[in-house]
Order: sequence, then C-alpha cells, then structure tokens
Amino acid sequence: MSAQATVPAVPGIHATALVDPQAQLDSSVSVGPYTVIGPNVKVGPGTTIGAHCVIEGHTTIGRDNRIFQFNSLGAIPQDKNTRVSPASW
Repeated sequence: MSAQATVPAVPGIHATALVDPQAQLDSSVSVGPYTVIGPNVKVGPGTTIGAHCVIEGHTTIGRDNRIFQFNSLGAIPQDKNTRVSPASW
C-alpha cells in the first residue's frame, strides 16, 4: 500500500476549485484542485472529492465517500436511450 493511500485528506476546498455558493458541503469535506461543484449539490461529512471532478444537477453524496479524480456526477446521461426527467438529473 502506498503512503498516499494511508494519509487522510485535509478538509477544505482547494484554491482552484469552483464551488457554487448554493452548494451544501459539510465542513469536513475535502475538495481537490480544478473540481467544479454546482448549486444543487449536497456533500456529507468526511467525503473526499479528488482533482478535476464535476458534480452538478440535484446530487446528494452521503458521508465518508471518496470520489477519485476526473469523475463526472449528476450530469444528464450520455446514452440517448436513457429516459429520465429533468428532476432526476
């Protein structure tokens, strides 16, 4: 196991991250560099969000999650056959 995997993330928002003022992040959440978080996002305590992530839509993330770099959550599906209403994304 690498040393990086054993070191817990420091809570806070990286200076290059863009977090909408309406987003609800617990004070113990860690947000990595160049991450974008939209207005209707809720993130629970102890969650770590890596670098270069995009979290948008009506998205709720519970406690103690780890979201790795380059993830996109809450956007409309890329599969054109997926049937969803705007309220679900």
